[in-house]
Amino acid sequence: LKSHYLKWLSEWTEQVQYNLTNYETLQGLRAENQKLKLEIRTQEILLQRREDILIENERLKKILGVAIPKQHRWLAAEVISHQPDLRMAQVVINKGSRDGIKPNAIVINELGLVGIVLQVGQDFATVRLITHPQMRISARNVSTGEVALLKGTGQKELIVDFVDQKSNVKPGQQYLTSGQSQVFPKSIYIGYLQVLENDPHLLFQNLRLIPGMDVDQLEYVL
Repeated sequence: LKSHYLKWLSEWTEQVQYNLTNYETLQGLRAENQKLKLEIRTQEILLQRREDILIENERLKKILGVAIPKQHRWLAAEVISHQPDLRMAQVVINKGSRDGIKPNAIVINELGLVGIVLQVGQDFATVRLITHPQMRISARNVSTGEVALLKGTGQKELIVDFVDQKSNVKPGQQYLTSGQSQVFPKSIYIGYLQVLENDPHLLFQNLRLIPGMDVDQLEYVL
């Protein structure tokens, strides 16, 4: 009986040791698995960050490659805040009076005219977009050479005013700043005509312009 007991005890001890060894091995594998998962996630984050930086660099290259009037001093800035209400049509940039930013300075990006600086803090500035209801811009039709007044609507479009009924305007025609303003220099791209609602009983045509800049995509400006 004793020999049977000792045999059973020996087998039980071996089984326990085997189980403990398996448990330790399993725990080690789990720890190694977690470590590998962490390393993979870290590499994924680094890869995504690299891709984001490449995209960011391309956008900056486009902005810095914009043909801009030489008589102005230009400074690249990042948009750090958007107004959720389109009617407000304002954004905040990360440059301010410390960087030489002043009220009424014009703001552009690679897609054209963005707006003007409204208020300036030491390290930030508020930009009023060209779509703001109070914005007025003297603009020239590239195709006809005629000058019109653009008005913000608080939406993603502008009204093109003072275009004669006899004017040969068509959808797709582009408008640039006319230079007939103390604020906006000449020949900065603004946008293109999209909607023509001609009423012969009105003195002027009812036109809508789509700006080149996209308020939802503003990230970097000059």
